[in-house]
Amino acid sequence: MDEGLYLLTNLILFSIPLVVFSVILAGRRFGYILGIIYAAFMVLNGLGQNAAVIVTGSYFGGFSGSLSGIGLIIVGVPAAFYLKKRLPAPGSRA
Repeated sequence: MDEGLYLLTNLILFSIPLVVFSVILAGRRFGYILGIIYAAFMVLNGLGQNAAVIVTGSYFGGFSGSLSGIGLIIVGVPAAFYLKKRLPAPGSRA
């Protein structure tokens, strides 16, 4: 992969949670929904990383995401529940 494309992809992926967070701070219902989706994606990503480590049977030789996968799960589950609890009613701006 071209180095410039790699950096651009990482910049975009880094910017997504920042944009979602700013929309949540603005009190938009849409931001809370995006935050819940992002937290669910974090949990699924963490589960996938741990499953890949279990299937390949290696840590550094193959998929080395076991510890980060656990971190994604630990952060994603409470974030999704918290955002769901604080979800503004339809038509409101928090």
